[in-house]
Amino acid sequence: MSSFTIRTAHADAHNQFHDFCTAASSEKYDETAILLAGNILSNHNAIDSIGICVLHKHFDIRNDEIIVRSRHYGSFLSIARKNEGAQHLKPVSWAQSPCFDEPTGLEYARLSDSDIAYPKDQLVKRILFDLARADLASFFGLVYLPWYASKTEAFEFSDDTIRASVLLGGEALEQPVKASEFAQSVFAFENREGHLKMSEQSRCSINCLNCAPSNPGAGSLNLNALSDEVIYELMISRINAKSLGY
Repeated sequence: MSSFTIRTAHADAHNQFHDFCTAASSEKYDETAILLAGNILSNHNAIDSIGICVLHKHFDIRNDEIIVRSRHYGSFLSIARKNEGAQHLKPVSWAQSPCFDEPTGLEYARLSDSDIAYPKDQLVKRILFDLARADLASFFGLVYLPWYASKTEAFEFSDDTIRASVLLGGEALEQPVKASEFAQSVFAFENREGHLKMSEQSRCSINCLNCAPSNPGAGSLNLNALSDEVIYELMISRINAKSLGY
């Protein structure tokens, strides 16, 4: 049994992150810093299963909630859910929490038998420790790549009234997106001929679908009564409606 357990995300740890509506979220890192973070992954022989994410939030969560990630037709949905069932889930993204000075799970998923590359807690802890030593832990977190990597160019949209985000390929959109409205958010790495190469896995919308102050009490929908599938379809309809100018 692991001697280290990733702490379930506490609302204070999650809610202190910037969102991409705040310019500071996308101005404090550059390619040099990203490659430095990638070298830390490589030094731990972790680049096949772990990627780097730019730390940000899409909405606030309550003290009794976690963010749960699920797969939908090759896309991913992340949504705030009550944490009663957290014991059946595993974190698929992590950060070095300034609130607790230890690694914190950010998003959770129900893993399957195919998730054989899922990293050990101690490995996550050592990588985040090295990111902190390099003064990168306030900008970057870690992701378990099978739950964040995309085979095509991928874009993430969020709506803080629904308190959900969707990562999907451009082919799922009714209109093309403007690259200038998205910022790089997740990166993977590979060694080619002795050199570490970076690849962009997804971009996050700088402007959310409903740019209002995050408020976990907002919205009239009882989201806990809705299935992930219904919320996914609702998000897709809102994304396409906005892209069409409705």
